[in-house]
Amino acid sequence: YLFVKGMIYMPEISIIVPVYNVEKYLTRCIDSILNQTFTDFELILVDDGSTDKSGVICDKYSKIDSRIKVIHSKNEGAAQARNYGLDIAKGKFIGFVDSDDFVKPDFINNYVKMQSESDADVIIGGIALEEKGKSIVNKVPSLKERDEDSIWDNICVNQEIYGYIPAKIYKTDIIKKNSIRFNTKMYSQEDLNFNLSVYEQCKKIILTDYIGYVYNFVPGKRKPPIDHFIENQLKLYRIAKAKK
Repeated sequence: YLFVKGMIYMPEISIIVPVYNVEKYLTRCIDSILNQTFTDFELILVDDGSTDKSGVICDKYSKIDSRIKVIHSKNEGAAQARNYGLDIAKGKFIGFVDSDDFVKPDFINNYVKMQSESDADVIIGGIALEEKGKSIVNKVPSLKERDEDSIWDNICVNQEIYGYIPAKIYKTDIIKKNSIRFNTKMYSQEDLNFNLSVYEQCKKIILTDYIGYVYNFVPGKRKPPIDHFIENQLKLYRIAKAKK
């Protein structure tokens, strides 16, 4: 990290990218983050035991940009990779980008600006889905109502958009003070599980129809095991009941 007058420099936001065998898409992903109009960030690349050239690509970028930190680990899955990123994140806020996706140049700037204007604990935005480079559909959270009760109603009903890890920024303090981590025993729906743990601690959640995240849609992804699904639904029920 950069040292300024004897103090460790704290970036405004940490972007965590789990990486596993994505040499075909990784350069596009990293370049899209480095080309942001907002520059006060750190980029944490977690190489999850890749067997292709992904790890080499990560190291190459870390040598040309001091904002990039690289972690190499054995293959333990995306959940653990994100946890390793959380362990070293120094930003006031945290965002996640998947290594086969990319973001628009104003992505970080728009989210940080919205957070500074609202002091929200979490900001939830939209996602553009693409398949083979062609646009499929845009997904955005409902914006009809923005009061707390309506937002929670939407979280309960429209779990898909609220369950995504991408297209959100989180206050780091909420994650770290409550020791929130991804469940490494879940290989599906761990995103929703993590978000529910964060939402439970939030006082203010903001929705935006801004779309700055482009998701590389791959058809045929496996469905979650029924026990993972039930675990998340029970957790959601408990939170909803507590929130009344």
